[in-house]
Amino acid sequence: MNPRTVKGAIKSWLRPTERDRTLRDLRENAERVAPSSDVPVVFCAPLMGKHFAEDWAKVSAGVARMVRSLLAQSDPNWTLLLTSQDRPEGLPDDPRIVFLPFEAEVTGMDKRQKVMHLMQELANHLAGRDGYLHALDADDILHPDVVAHIRSDNNGQGYWYKWGGMLDAETGTIARCGPRSLRYPTSRPFLSQCGSSAAIYVDFRAPERRAAEQATLFYGSGHRNFLRVTKALGLTLAPLPFPAGLYVMNTGENMRQKRGLMHRKMTYLKQNRLPEQQQEEYAAMFGLSADAPAPASVATRRG
Repeated sequence: MNPRTVKGAIKSWLRPTERDRTLRDLRENAERVAPSSDVPVVFCAPLMGKHFAEDWAKVSAGVARMVRSLLAQSDPNWTLLLTSQDRPEGLPDDPRIVFLPFEAEVTGMDKRQKVMHLMQELANHLAGRDGYLHALDADDILHPDVVAHIRSDNNGQGYWYKWGGMLDAETGTIARCGPRSLRYPTSRPFLSQCGSSAAIYVDFRAPERRAAEQATLFYGSGHRNFLRVTKALGLTLAPLPFPAGLYVMNTGENMRQKRGLMHRKMTYLKQNRLPEQQQEEYAAMFGLSADAPAPASVATRRG
């Protein structure tokens, strides 16, 4: 276990914060019941506003790329809740895609407030039902079988992305994301790199299950804490058994790029670049090439 994780666990036990106490209370008093047989997957995506973008057309293009990966899902039973001050250009007219105008005045970074806005809408959308909340950044690409796997397996806990790839938007180069290996000693699981990397089961069928609190604590924790927070809630996320996502970087509008930290990702890309054949397979698998094979033909090749 990571020493930092151990240190954090000891600290939360010895000197619990209000958040730690809430997590413990939710875990100890949770009422676990079997999930419904036909659960939806709800993607929630906060998007930067036009005022924060240098090139709004690029931002809209990234959203369009992400939406295409949802429209390509082999199981169509999903909903996308998207919020921003401005509606992305070219957003499809599809009843599964719900744009929520964000009207609160926030100085500086507003992602946290947008997440809270999404969680309120999630409670309305799933009122009296259960389902899976899937965290989603607005410019990443998902494997076409993500929704199908979650809904068919339906473990009543949740799922996380262990395997995936990192895509350089400028060059099309794809790097490996996954546990370290002899060939890839600096590789890291997809979840540690990207926010579009986990789904948690939420049950709004009864108020005592406090699904809204669980959803907010999960999403508000940030992707590097998804596994720790869900464990604190008494949930065990299962890894998706295939490369489930592509983290699209170097778009000119990545938040990391705006902070001047893209050099770390570029170094990672060079160190973990996939062989050409596997890059072609990933491109086909995620719909980046015209002659994409059936997903099952490459889904289990993790590299």
